[in-house]
Amino acid sequence: MILDCGNGCNGLAAALFKAVHAGIVVVCADTKKITSINPAACIMIGVRSEEVIGKECGEYLCTENCDGCPVMTASLEDGIEDVDNKEIVIYRKDGSKVYALLTISSIVLDDKRMFINSLTDITRLKEAEKKLEESWGQAEKMLSENVIHLKNGVT
Repeated sequence: MILDCGNGCNGLAAALFKAVHAGIVVVCADTKKITSINPAACIMIGVRSEEVIGKECGEYLCTENCDGCPVMTASLEDGIEDVDNKEIVIYRKDGSKVYALLTISSIVLDDKRMFINSLTDITRLKEAEKKLEESWGQAEKMLSENVIHLKNGVT
């Protein structure tokens, strides 16, 4: 089957799985259960691997307004294919939020379809976008007020 990077990983694959800074969550297509998760994904989701292995992926990867699993509705051929690429918000157990780019790929291993969910933390980017939007809003307000003052002859 696929890497069980809790105990069953070996060699280069195990080292890469554990060392990469992107979160990786492997899900069995038949059961929708998480079969493997790397340390980066555990940190992003705010859990230990023992807490999520064997649990349904929707509990950890679905968005608040989830309209159905994109990987289950895609028409796929055997082999490796990109399935979905979207921004999600991960709601951690401690109440904090992590913004992430979720990329889902499909692969067939040992005659089983697996979904490789790759998570890239974009929280800092989203926070910077929010600050930029707020700054633009303040600048527009100040400009409007100054235009009104100029029209009315007030300096």
